[in-house]
Amino acid sequence: MRTRVMLVNTSDTNSFDIGITTKESVSSCELLPTTLESEPEGPTTDQPASTLWTLHFGPGEIHGFATSLAFDISHPYPTEIVVYTSTANGKDPWPQPPPPQTVKFSNLSPAAFHKRTTNFLLKFLK
Repeated sequence: MRTRVMLVNTSDTNSFDIGITTKESVSSCELLPTTLESEPEGPTTDQPASTLWTLHFGPGEIHGFATSLAFDISHPYPTEIVVYTSTANGKDPWPQPPPPQTVKFSNLSPAAFHKRTTNFLLKFLK
């Protein structure tokens, strides 16, 4: 079973760097407002196993990855970063309520934003 991890920067103005360690190699990516709703991920970046790697979050950015093994997010992390996880068989939805619509996605309707976040990281479960 895989766990999808979505990290949301809810700040309209602040950028952050977050340290993450996974027990296996993973691919991380950013949710984008300009890609297809059915596959809303941007380009992926391969991250090594058992090594601390950094995700940079600009204002309103959403990033994520999927893993079958344990992971750790360096603490403390800013309160503006909200972490969502979904351990699923590929069909289970993200926990409710959905993430807040951030400044980066302000040009999208709430329905279009919700569709993107619903589909985010599903391709890593196949």
